This record gives sequence, C-alpha cells and structure tokens, in this order.
Amino acid sequence: QFLYFIGASFERMRPSLRLVIGGICALSVLIVAVITLSITYSVSLTTVRDVGKKHAAALGRTARAQAEDYFAVPAEALDSINALFSVDGWYALSDDPRNPSTDIHDKFMHTSYALHRNANFTYTAVGIIFDDGAGSNSYQRPLFNRTVLHWESRSAWRYPERNMTGKRRGIDIATGREVSRAEMDAFYYPWVTNVDVRFAAYQVAKNFIGDGSGFWFTMQLFIRTGLTTPEFVLPAAKPLFNRSNHFLGFAILAQPVTSLNTFLRSIKGTVNTQAFVVDGDGRLVASTHPQPFETFTVLANQNAPVPRGCASSADTDFGYNPATYLGCRALASEFPYAPLQAGASADGGRFLKAESDVRMLQADGSNFFVASTSIRNAYRFFGLNIVTIVPEKDILGDIVAGRNLAIGVTVAIFVFATLLSSGIVYALLQPLADVSRRMRATARLRDTENVESYSGLAEVQDLQRAYTNMNTAIRSFTRYVPRDVVKDLMKSGQLCEIKMTP
Repeated sequence: QFLYFIGASFERMRPSLRLVIGGICALSVLIVAVITLSITYSVSLTTVRDVGKKHAAALGRTARAQAEDYFAVPAEALDSINALFSVDGWYALSDDPRNPSTDIHDKFMHTSYALHRNANFTYTAVGIIFDDGAGSNSYQRPLFNRTVLHWESRSAWRYPERNMTGKRRGIDIATGREVSRAEMDAFYYPWVTNVDVRFAAYQVAKNFIGDGSGFWFTMQLFIRTGLTTPEFVLPAAKPLFNRSNHFLGFAILAQPVTSLNTFLRSIKGTVNTQAFVVDGDGRLVASTHPQPFETFTVLANQNAPVPRGCASSADTDFGYNPATYLGCRALASEFPYAPLQAGASADGGRFLKAESDVRMLQADGSNFFVASTSIRNAYRFFGLNIVTIVPEKDILGDIVAGRNLAIGVTVAIFVFATLLSSGIVYALLQPLADVSRRMRATARLRDTENVESYSGLAEVQDLQRAYTNMNTAIRSFTRYVPRDVVKDLMKSGQLCEIKMTP
C-alpha cells in the first residue's frame, strides 16, 4: 500500500526526472553524512571522555604524590626529635644533670627554630611534652606588627616540691633576630614559672602509644596567644623514648588548616579545578574552595559534650585562652559544592575512601571528573583522601571545539555536495527535458526543429536521434495530408485507412 501510495502520488504530481534523480542523490549524501556524523560524534565523545578521565586520574596521582611528600615532612621532623634522645648529651629536661641551669633549654629552642624554618614556618606549633609536666614548646604568634616564633621551655627538676626552672625567647620570623623578653612579657602575659603542659589532648594521646610508632591525632582547635579567633590544626605525635627504651613523653607538631589549604592551591590543575582533603569520617580537612568548611561558636560551658566532627579549644588550652570555642567541620556530603556532594554519595559514600578511583559525575547540569585517592603516610591513623574535581569543559574544551569544527566541515561538505550533484544532474538531464518539450510539441503537430546539438550520453543521444527521425517522418507525412485532418483523426482516436472508392 505504501508503494501504491507513492506511485499514485508520483502519477498525480508528475515530478521531473531531474528532481527525482537530484533528490535521490541528495538523500544518499544525507544518509552517508548522518551516519558519518553519528559515528564521528559517538566515537569522538567516547574518546575525548576517556582522555579526560585519564587526565583526571593522572592529576589525582600527581596530587597524591605531592600530598604524600607534604605530609611526610612533619613525620620525618618528629622522628628526628625522637632520634635526638638516643644521642649522648640529650636528656629529658628534668633528667639533665646540669639542672637547675637554664642553659639546658637553649638546644631545644634551636631545634624548634630549625624545624619551623625547614617547613617555611607553616607549622602552628612544635612541642615536646614530657611525662612529668616539663616541656619545650614553640608557636608562631603576632607581636605588635610582627610575627615571631614564641618559644618557652620548663624543667620540672624539683617540681612540685620546688618551682620549675625555664626560659622564654622569641625570634622575629622576617628578620631572624631575637626579640626582647620584656617586649614579649608586655604583649603576651608575664612569665609564669610553673606550667604543667600536659594539656587534655596529651592525656588522650597516651592511649595510643602502642608500639611506639608515630600517629596522627584528630583535628584540634587551637588559639594562638595574641589572637582571639581559633583555628583548626592537624596534629601529629611521636612517642619519645630514651636509650633504655623508657617512655619520656611526646613530640607534637601541628599544621594549621590555612597551611593545608595553601598546599592544595599549589597542586597543578586546570583553572577551575577544586581540591579537597577528606578524613575517614567524610569530613573536610582542607579545601581550595572559597566557601569555608569550618564554623566556630563560643562555648558557655567548656565541659559540655563535643559533637562528632567538632573540637573544643579547651583540649589545647594552657590556661590563657580568652574564651572556650567549639569548632565544627562540614561533611563533604553537606558542603555547598554540588560535584563534591555527588562524589560523597557515590558508592554509598565509599568513593571518598577509595584507594584510587576516577568517576565522571554530573552536577548542576555539567559533567565533572572526580578523582579520589588515598594519601599514604608512615604514621598511624592518617586515613586521609585527596579529592580533585575537574570540570569536563576544562579538559575537553579544545577537543570538543575541534570535534565541533569537524562536524561543521562535514555539514558544509554535505551542502556543497548536494548543490554540486543537483547541478550536475540538471546539466546532464537538460537534453532529456529538451526532447520531452519537443515531443510534446510534435504530438500537437506543431512545427519544431530537429535536434542540432547531441548529448554525450549514449542513451540520451539515442532518444535525441530517434526524435529527430520521428520529427522528420511526421513533417514529411504532413506534406501529403493536411495537418487539420491529422488533428481531427487524433481527436477521434482512429487510425486513418487508405481505400479505393469508385
């Protein structure tokens, strides 16, 4: 029925042969172009996305290597402190036979300064806390219009029967010059002789001594003296032992979130790449995103329970904090950045804990390559993953532009080929149209001239010659029979007959 319908339509419409052949040529070119474009688009899209995924995976591996190098530095620094107590002449402060001389503290100050400088002063604090309450601690703090390395050290040689002995010193970080004790006493607080530095977090850390290897502690909230706002720090701790394998205390080093964020921004990526460090609970530790992931509130009761993912500044307070703060970190699944939320929900949250995985995820109507890679570290309880998020358009922009250019060129070639084929068909079939016109005129017994210019195509030329011969015969016939008689015969539909009549 369909073919009958087509045939009937053709019979009513009487399309020209040139139009039919031209349409068939155009349709053939169109079909080839559509198939070519479909294959090109699907294959190129798959290819460029595969390239993008590999690029994102390579970026993730690079980020992991840089992160592992970054976090290896504090672990190595703490190991070096522990190694000192195996050297002759190094004692726990209260065990030094030179007590009560305060000269015993200076080498701890020099060691602290060297560790800070080696890390470009990115540590908030470096401390050695001994199990008898003695300790040597250094902090970066403001001093009027400068930033100094504030160092304090105390020996519990005869404490608590007698007062501790100790020393306070400070070094201007910008110039490397020592600042006066009087200036520090005036700006901070007067020197306090007896300070037991075994703050609350120290007592918790003793539960993790284990085999004596170093470990990372949960993020703590810390307030630098001279400042009124808290900051999250990521502390690492190393149990200290002397040559007799007797436990002495802990060496502790704290990195602020600001330093971690600065490190993440140094990772090479695309213009719109965002990077995050996520802990085992799925909470943010560091971020390159401009939206803060920490919130801070003042605690009316410093003994109030601390919610999961939060920390209290009371745990790191030596008694000088202006107030007790509660700081909380956002879950990756709740952070206001849709691609990170998509990554946090992938695989039921397991994606952000993967050893190494790359996914293409959709968020806010766009595609993103999300790579999650675990950061390996020699210390225990690390459990951090670095997550890099790269918009698809950043990686594939040039490739997609090239693909779209190829598609545009293909479309242009299709249009050109259609016009060219139509022109060729028109030129080749023009003689047929001429023969058709002449035959219609001859059928009406109108005078027409014979074909003078013949086509180069054999079939068309045969039609032209056949027409010329027919036209010559009819013109010869009408010389003997009047045209009007022949026209009447044609109207009657009868053939003429030659008869002899008496």
